[in-house]
Amino acid sequence: MKQTRRTLLKSIGAVGASLAVTGYASASGGQAQYVVVTQGRGAANQIEREGFDIKQELAGGEVLVVHGPESATADLDGVRGVQSATRDVRLELEEPAETELVEANGENGGVESDWYENLWDKQNSEAVAANDIATGEGTQIGIIDTGVDYVHPDLTPNLDEDAGQLFREGDTLSGDGEDIVVNDPENDIQRVDQHVASDVHGHGTHVAGIAAADPEEGFAGFGSGVQGIAPDAGLVSQRVFWWEDFSDEDEDPDWGLTTTTGDVLAAIDFGAEQALDAVNLSLGTPPFPPRVHQDEVLRTIRLAYETTVRSAVNRGTVVVASAGNADTDLQRSGLFSLPNSTKGAMSISALAPNDGRAFFSNFGTNEIDVGAGGGGYETLLKTLYGIREWVFAGAPLRRSEHPLEEGDEGELWLDEDGNIVFDPDEVAEVIEFESPAWPYPFNLVFSTTSPLNEGAPYGWKAGTSMSAPNTAGLVALVRELAPDANPSQVESAIKKGAEGGDGRSDSDLGAGRINALNTVELLDGEDDGGNGKGGPESAGGGPP
Repeated sequence: MKQTRRTLLKSIGAVGASLAVTGYASASGGQAQYVVVTQGRGAANQIEREGFDIKQELAGGEVLVVHGPESATADLDGVRGVQSATRDVRLELEEPAETELVEANGENGGVESDWYENLWDKQNSEAVAANDIATGEGTQIGIIDTGVDYVHPDLTPNLDEDAGQLFREGDTLSGDGEDIVVNDPENDIQRVDQHVASDVHGHGTHVAGIAAADPEEGFAGFGSGVQGIAPDAGLVSQRVFWWEDFSDEDEDPDWGLTTTTGDVLAAIDFGAEQALDAVNLSLGTPPFPPRVHQDEVLRTIRLAYETTVRSAVNRGTVVVASAGNADTDLQRSGLFSLPNSTKGAMSISALAPNDGRAFFSNFGTNEIDVGAGGGGYETLLKTLYGIREWVFAGAPLRRSEHPLEEGDEGELWLDEDGNIVFDPDEVAEVIEFESPAWPYPFNLVFSTTSPLNEGAPYGWKAGTSMSAPNTAGLVALVRELAPDANPSQVESAIKKGAEGGDGRSDSDLGAGRINALNTVELLDGEDDGGNGKGGPESAGGGPP
């Protein structure tokens, strides 16, 4: 398999979009940004009288994003009607696994011949058969992410360009403007004029395509396009990330993709205000231990999430969140991550082509609502099966995953050029797993990518970031058939149609792996039973 021009992997373990808390959020003019949870609408007026600037009133005024002097948390806490206040935190996107990109000459899989053959996630959920009943027409999905490519032909038919917004440091921006796109955080900085909700990274474009790509036109030179689970659903880009230089003065640039809690909360609230059927959050914090409940900052932020999500759900918007990629049991000892652990949000785990939990996905009884295709297999080595050449960049294979002989370490499996030096079939035999039907990279999730940011229009990624939009797309199918269903009823319909959960909460996949055909047939009254195996073109057959 030919390498792309990018490094294949920075770290296969760093899949999906994970947020790292990197400090407090600041505003322009030397001010600080605060998140405030109130006891009612009247608190905003009181806060303004104290000299603070109200940037966002969310959840009917119960959550505020406020700018004011630094070290003013105690002053805000003392305002009548304030339940809790904290400095907002700045969050930096931890880079996901690098994408395998597809070239127009057909190398790396030749997807232009038949895109559907690459979409095992849609095959497993029987999405194409479900689209004979519902396509998401008349519904809208908000993509709270790095933006969405505004010129990708698979996305433009469904993209509501005017509705797109950028949420940045308490402001809500729309229209066109100059932006920074960073292809290589060390060297390649581009200033471009584009819509403020356009993608500046590539992650959001991949997510949007999984949910609602329209395959009719396709990118020039690639034949038909990728099909989302809801190919007629509307898309609204709710961009919450921007590039920022974190270097000190006189140092080389250190570009990072950043956001704040307040901006993510504002995007959720905007989605409900615009009556979107679903908002998709393929992002999240690492798991926090229960002792942080005693930390005033995280306690307030969790309360703000709970209040904002509850308000959005009460207004009819389904909040879909990725479960996270730390391979952590969130049920154990009170661990939680945000926003997926928030009551009212649907938390989605990542599943492999064989419906096993992907090695990176978080899990936990009563923490996972459903599972969906997210890419990879149960172990790292099984995921990487099929690679003959790859660039080794600090992600050694763990000894427990390749017990060939005592003392082996990951680097012994690679020559000085980073090439794997063993026969994958022999390794599969030694560690006792069957050669997977979907070798790398085909076991990752295939979708749209942003040529401006990533150099190609299609590619593979893995993470709970990919499982969440599969579920958000299914929300759109449900809402087309049952437009008056409230979020609880939508979630119930998805769970009833899911497979593999045996009607109980499974720690890996909750109520089960989503099955779009089962779900829409139950709603449409045409239930002659999905076969649960992806139909005649089951993912078990493997890629082309």
